[in-house]
Amino acid sequence: MKRKLVLLLGILLAANVSVSAQQNYKAKFINAFTRYMNWPDQSKHGFFNIGVYGSFDLYKEISEETMGRSVGNQNVVAINILKENQLDLTKLHILVVGRKYCTPENLNRITSKFSNSYTLIVTEDNGILNGAGISFQNNGTALGFKYNLDNINNKGIAASGQFKSMGQGVN
Repeated sequence: MKRKLVLLLGILLAANVSVSAQQNYKAKFINAFTRYMNWPDQSKHGFFNIGVYGSFDLYKEISEETMGRSVGNQNVVAINILKENQLDLTKLHILVVGRKYCTPENLNRITSKFSNSYTLIVTEDNGILNGAGISFQNNGTALGFKYNLDNINNKGIAASGQFKSMGQGVN
């Protein structure tokens, strides 16, 4: 019985580390997106805001990963967004939508809020784009992302060749 308990505890810890490691990798991807994409000149003033809606753990990782960084002459600021009505409060360069809000209805509503902005929308769910530019995908042991170049370009954002080689393009 004691061995079973120790084994179960070990499995739970490994799963928890895996989730934490995934959040860390996602934060590193977000950081890379800021380097391999170019936002329009109209959005290159003030802070470079990265909003995270619905995933406090990912917000913490992004905050730590981007602390002290800048994009061009803009300091990066991570913003934890708790409620959908807070999405309208500040200009966002990147919005990461947490897994629990990645339903087609929610994504359609969220993407429509940003239809006339220079905001790159990233979904945390497994390959669900629904109007977003990027979606993380977990293939068992590997974390990657899919992207829709049309959705990114429609935001006035230019993706570099290096960005395109990092992920999988879809239409």
